[in-house]
Amino acid sequence: MRRLDKITAALFVVGAITLGQISLAGESKQNDKLAVALNRLIPRKDRDAEAYYNRGTNYFMLQEYAKALAEFNQALTLNPRLVNAYINRGSTYVQLQQYDKALGDYNQAITLNSQLVDAYLNRGNIYVILQNYDQALGDYNQAVALNPQDAQAYINRGNVHMILQKYDQALEDYNQAIAIKPNNAEAYYNRGNAYAHLQQYDRALAEFNQALTLNPQDAKTYYNRGLIYYRLGYISQTKKDWETAANLFQQQNNIQLYKFTQQELQKL
Repeated sequence: MRRLDKITAALFVVGAITLGQISLAGESKQNDKLAVALNRLIPRKDRDAEAYYNRGTNYFMLQEYAKALAEFNQALTLNPRLVNAYINRGSTYVQLQQYDKALGDYNQAITLNSQLVDAYLNRGNIYVILQNYDQALGDYNQAVALNPQDAQAYINRGNVHMILQKYDQALEDYNQAIAIKPNNAEAYYNRGNAYAHLQQYDRALAEFNQALTLNPQDAKTYYNRGLIYYRLGYISQTKKDWETAANLFQQQNNIQLYKFTQQELQKL
C-alpha cells in the first residue's frame, strides 16, 4: 500500500475558508425583474443611497461584481454612514480578490457599528486568506461573543484551530456548531477532518457519511471519505468514492481538483 501523499492531506484534510462563506448584510432576494425596477428608481438623497445599495446587492447576487462595486460606491458617496454598504462593498472586493480594500471596508463598518457579527466574520475570513490566524481568531471570538447561536462562527473558528493543528479545540467548535444547527453538512465534514487528524478513522467515516446524507453532491466529502477508506485498507471503496468525487468536480467545473483526483486514482 503506497504512502499517502503529503499534498493530498494538505489539500483535503484541512478545513478551509472559502469565498462562499463571505456573507452579505441584509441579503437580497431580488431578481432580474427587480433589477430593472431599481434602474428606474435612482434619485433623492438618503433614499437614493438605499436605492443604489439595493441595486448593488442585486448585482452582487447576479455575480456582476464590477456593477455592484459602482453602485456601492455611489451609495456611500451619498451616505458615508450606510454601514451595510461597507459590508457588501467589502464582500464585492473579496470576489475581486482586492483583500486590502475589503479589510478597509469591514474596518469602517465595525467603526460605525461594533455589534455587527457579519463584519467580524467576514474580516476574520480575510485574515485567514492572508494567513493572519491570530487576528482571525480574535474576530471569530468576537462574533461568538456577540451571537453565541451563530453556527458559522464556530465552524470558521474551528477551521482556524485545524490549520493551527489544535484538533481538540476544533472538535469543540464543530460540536457546538452541530448542536446549534444539526443539519449543517459542513460542520460534519469538518468534524470528520478533525477525527481523521486524530487518527480516529471510524469516527471520521461516520462524520463523512452524515455529511453526504445531508449534501450528496459534495465532491470534497467523497474525496475525504475515500482517504479514510484508504487508511483502513478498503481500496475498492476508495476508488468508488474518488471516481464519484472526480465526476462531481468535473460537473461543477472545478477542473483543477478533477485533474488532481484523476491523478490520485491512477496511483491506486
